[in-house]
Amino acid sequence: MENKASRYPFSKTSAVPFYDCDMRGRLKVSAALRYIQQAATDQLDGMGLTHPALKSEGVVFVLAALALVVRRMPRAGETLLISTCPVATAGAQMLRETAVEEAESGEALLECQTAWAIIDPESGRLLRPSAFRHELPRLEGWSPTVNPAKIRIPDGVDPAGERAVRFSDLDLNDHMNNTVYADILTDCFPEQMREREIGTLLLRYRSQARLGEVMALSTGRKDGVFWASAAIEGRRCFEGSVTFR
Repeated sequence: MENKASRYPFSKTSAVPFYDCDMRGRLKVSAALRYIQQAATDQLDGMGLTHPALKSEGVVFVLAALALVVRRMPRAGETLLISTCPVATAGAQMLRETAVEEAESGEALLECQTAWAIIDPESGRLLRPSAFRHELPRLEGWSPTVNPAKIRIPDGVDPAGERAVRFSDLDLNDHMNNTVYADILTDCFPEQMREREIGTLLLRYRSQARLGEVMALSTGRKDGVFWASAAIEGRRCFEGSVTFR
């Protein structure tokens, strides 16, 4: 991935604190996704499109899917340059790309492509992108990396316990924040997370998880891809996969 921060209309820097890192000093995936999500929020806030303002218009963004490509996971003490921009609309989803570099050297670290849906905050009903009545900048010359819609569920999945939705999991939309699912996915594979480096991580969000609901987890592995999903009372909540190198 080439150094291309200058292509993006919005960039910000962020230091990597020790409390966001694992036992090897690597930034946790969920923390990386929080930084990426915050950059998108900051770009919209700078345009006056804050969460309260959009909610008053009857629209809020929810993440539908993400694809994260890891060149090197950021480490404690580094300063990151995080650059982001919407790229396209695909059906009912609005797509965004974010690049993360080491701020001093320009070393490419992460690239994340996300697909966002718009819902009515009162009913939870999915809305068309046309319900968003604002012009956003668009990044030209982008290309898809890894498509979360192509997550393949392997044969012979195994039950992997349960995970209740806790109060600390909730966000402004009163459901489990999308970054928590990255922790749930990677927690299913502690041996690989300890010993190896992540190459790619895909997440696809199927339905919202609310306080007190209990997710039944399943895991599988096929051709070097580690896969996990969760269901709530038979309703698919999310599915994700991770590769290691």
